[in-house]
Amino acid sequence: MLLAEHREKAGFSLSQLAKRIKMQKTALSRLENHGEDVLLSTITRYVEATGRPIALRIFPTTDRHDGRRKPSATIELASA
Repeated sequence: MLLAEHREKAGFSLSQLAKRIKMQKTALSRLENHGEDVLLSTITRYVEATGRPIALRIFPTTDRHDGRRKPSATIELASA
């Protein structure tokens, strides 16, 4: 939901921003509402199109998979 608020504060409708970043409106809506496992390049395009900064916080985590530790991270977006 942070991305939708970010877009609205930048003064763009969903359709307007979708055109700016050359993304289908439905894909942009899915990103804003269910954005999991999103590419950093997609977030970069989003931020460039809105012209507003956004902060990323990356936290290390470990998942157990088949008895072994697998390194991973959680990424959190925040208003800048």
